Amino acid sequence: MRFCNVASYPILDTLTTGLDAEFKRASLRLRNPQDAPTDTERKILEQYQSQLNSSEELLPVVEVLDEQQILNVKPIVMNNPLCLNCHGTVGT
Repeated sequence: MRFCNVASYPILDTLTTGLDAEFKRASLRLRNPQDAPTDTERKILEQYQSQLNSSEELLPVVEVLDEQQILNVKPIVMNNPLCLNCHGTVGT
């Protein structure tokens, strides 16, 4: 159960350094204000929520923001009861 807390941050640190990239998680239901989505991310998250409500497949989104930035978004669907012990409420 401690995977996210113990393992995910070192993995992200390695990727950030190795790829000279920035990684973050964003959500419409925030637990941490630092995870607030940008306007672009919010639109994508709202689209994902609409697709999820319609039982549509959620696909990654790639957008070119400018000459230096590419936004690559991949949905994380929290449906594992073990994960929901820390990241939500089991059954919702």
